Amino acid sequence: MLKNKILAILGPTNTGKTFSAMERLFSHRNGVIGFPLRLLARENYEFAKKKIGEEKVALITGEEKKIPGNAKYFFCTVESMPDDIVFDFVAIDEVQLASDYERGHLFTDKIIGKVGRFETVFLGSNGIEKILKKIHPAIKVLKKPRLSKLSYCGYKNLARLPKRSAVIAFSQIDVYEIANKIKQAHGGVSIIMGALSPDVRNAQVKLFEDGKVDHMVATDAIGLGLNLNIKNIFFSNLAKFDGIRERILTYDEISQIAGRAGRFLNNGFFGTTGNLKNFNEDLVKYIENCKFSEIKKIFWRNSNLDFSTSTALLKSLTIRPRKNFFFLKKNAKDHNYLKILLNDKNLKVHSEKRIRKLWEICGIPDYSGKLDEFHSSFLKKIFLFLIEKKNKIPNHWIDNELKKINKDSNKISELNYKISQIRTWSFISFKINWLEKNHLYQHQVRKIEYELSAKLHKELISQFIGEFKNLELINDRNHSKNKLVVKSNDNSIKFGSETIGEVDGLRFKIFSLFQKSHNKFNNRFLKHNLNEICKKEIEVFLMSDLDRFHFEVDGGVFWDGKLVGKFGKSENLTNPRVKIFADHYFMKYEEKIRKKIDVFFSYLSKKELSFISDEKEIKKTSQSFRAIKFSLYENLGHCMRNDMFEHYKKLNRSEISHLKKLGFKIGNLFFYFEKKGLCFFKQMLINIFFANEFKSFLSREVFKLKKKKISKSKLKIFEKMGFYLFEIKYKEKFLVHYEYYEKFIRKIYYFKKNENLTYKVKNEFEKMILNNHTKVKLVTDY
Repeated sequence: MLKNKILAILGPTNTGKTFSAMERLFSHRNGVIGFPLRLLARENYEFAKKKIGEEKVALITGEEKKIPGNAKYFFCTVESMPDDIVFDFVAIDEVQLASDYERGHLFTDKIIGKVGRFETVFLGSNGIEKILKKIHPAIKVLKKPRLSKLSYCGYKNLARLPKRSAVIAFSQIDVYEIANKIKQAHGGVSIIMGALSPDVRNAQVKLFEDGKVDHMVATDAIGLGLNLNIKNIFFSNLAKFDGIRERILTYDEISQIAGRAGRFLNNGFFGTTGNLKNFNEDLVKYIENCKFSEIKKIFWRNSNLDFSTSTALLKSLTIRPRKNFFFLKKNAKDHNYLKILLNDKNLKVHSEKRIRKLWEICGIPDYSGKLDEFHSSFLKKIFLFLIEKKNKIPNHWIDNELKKINKDSNKISELNYKISQIRTWSFISFKINWLEKNHLYQHQVRKIEYELSAKLHKELISQFIGEFKNLELINDRNHSKNKLVVKSNDNSIKFGSETIGEVDGLRFKIFSLFQKSHNKFNNRFLKHNLNEICKKEIEVFLMSDLDRFHFEVDGGVFWDGKLVGKFGKSENLTNPRVKIFADHYFMKYEEKIRKKIDVFFSYLSKKELSFISDEKEIKKTSQSFRAIKFSLYENLGHCMRNDMFEHYKKLNRSEISHLKKLGFKIGNLFFYFEKKGLCFFKQMLINIFFANEFKSFLSREVFKLKKKKISKSKLKIFEKMGFYLFEIKYKEKFLVHYEYYEKFIRKIYYFKKNENLTYKVKNEFEKMILNNHTKVKLVTDY
């Protein structure tokens, strides 16, 4: 065998390229194939297991690693191809993805640097040929023709789709909307999306392959080599959001997807449906004749990185390519995370070891598609854990995160999101030396993903295949509408004799088993009745006494225990913005809902911040009066006495009298407006203004600090809430509420004057002050 033989097997879809590569793989002593999708790697891994035995094959993706001791043949995602093993055979599938903006540089890196000892094979479209020849001048190109004919069949209404058809959509919303319409017309449909776990994807494919359903709705992920027995491909749209903008698909992308129609020697057909009425003649000829566009440039990023300093690392990531057929990859996700984290002044990233660790952490993918700022805060936590003494992510934090993900849910959208979250943890669980119990968490994460997948598959079947059998007779138009759909005393919604959902505050939650699962009449019927129920609920809401409302520390506003709104940060601490939590039925009454919540807020403000809402103001005030007033208002009713005492001495009688009418008190250490007990309203206002630092109210007046240090920024928030840091005997530290402190001091003075009385201490703070009254220090110079 020739050493370093490099081959490109190029052609359109359904040419047998992957099959050829697999045969070549098994002819070598060992080898690896890199695929563009986890699903593809898993599919071919399963095929290889059956062909040559499980002990000889390995699977490596970001979220899965199955590597038997005697593994010879590795099936991987392109990003996960091991760099520390020299293989006799190397293959990379769908190499034209080197021109993809999001992941192209990863493919380019493998095309350049990952070669087999004896043979390297690149699989892809004809359009990548010239680029491959520029990178590997000695490459040999094998062109493979399509095995079956592909023909245009025009427009088909969703209700008249032929059997063995797949409809292509480009968002989850479109996928589910189209699936519901097909279900109404044809009785059932399976769902295929790239974000699905392999378990759900395989289960959904089996429904189609076994003939239990004759129709499928899929995203463009279907175009990347997934082998399905599809006869017809119908496009519902030609525009997709690619992570940056919404754009029209290229002819090559459309052709790649259309090429999934027809398998092996069976001819395939492609057409349009839904709102997409036709293809232009040029596009039809392009697809039918298996034409292709030449790829002129592919994405590249320097892989020889400099970790000596953070500046050097950033600079090495922006080194420009020397070849004119390379685009420099900018704004890659890991690069963006790195820049965000390096701009964080609280992160100390000075040594080469820490810089390498931070860059490795930036490689943790965000499968759930959050904003970079949110994901980078998650990465920051992991980095801080990994640079602590144990250099491990603590078990209690992992357990808590997994517990939140594993919280019970039956909503399809929530289950999809949870699966994306658990995929990230699956990726983390396979990082060597990051966790104390890698194998335990790998098993636990896999178990959670499987359970979530099972639930999602069940819900997909319920919504897009199953029927609500007990409601078949609801079609009778002579039934009274008011009797068939009602709200029960327990807030459940009844459709006939069946419970189909519930009223959750200002939202209707209709169970997925019923939602859009019946004929159009029943859906219109339900909609009409929900509008009627909504009117009655709004009347009850608007007439409700304010004691039926309460708030939480994060600003959540609850009516009868149900979330209906949320106070959020605004420029003014005492006037937060309001977000309403209501569905489209209730949002028709948005202005009235907002006014009711405003009334609730005004009630709280007058009750708890009367000194601010008091309008009886003296006409002329001194500068000192205004200074004291500002300082008191800034902290919502208190300030340090020493800071304002000189101003207080300059007040005239009318100014002092005005303050006292508002409940003004001069304490041992503080000026304040007297209140009875803690004010949770103040805590909520301050907490939302400072980005929800606290997850629960401070319900006690004294807290002993277990940690030796507390951040300056956190202490500032505590002080705003009225809790100050006291140090006793230079070692014990307590957070103490100012008003509790002042009342305690007054009691001590009283008991000292009456020697026959004995004060009974209530907590450790009081005990230590009584025993060490000369060694108590209010800490303000931190």
